[in-house]
Amino acid sequence: MADTAKTLLVVPICMVTGRLPEFQGLELGLEKCQKSLNEYLDSKRRIFPRFYFISTDELLSILGSSEPSCVQDHMIKVIKLKLIRKLQLIVVYYVFVVINLNF
Repeated sequence: MADTAKTLLVVPICMVTGRLPEFQGLELGLEKCQKSLNEYLDSKRRIFPRFYFISTDELLSILGSSEPSCVQDHMIKVIKLKLIRKLQLIVVYYVFVVINLNF
C-alpha cells in the first residue's frame, strides 16, 4: 500500500496482484472498529440517557473534550430538543381534546 501515495492513478494501483484481499482485510478491520465504537457509545448512552438525543458526532465531541463548555453547548441542544418535543405533545393533546369536545 505504500506505493499508492506515489501515483495519482487509481486503476493501476487497484490492479496490483493481491490488492483485493488487502482491501477486504481493511474493510473488515473498519467494520470491526465501527462496531466497537458504536457499542462504546451505546454504553455511554445507557449511563446518561440524554445522550440519545444528540448525534454520534456530537457525542464523540463531548467524550473527546476535557472542557466543560463543550458539554454545555451540546446539552443546550438537548434541552431545546426536549422543550420542542414537549410543545409538540401539548399541541397534539390540545388538538385531540378540541376534536373530542366537538363530537
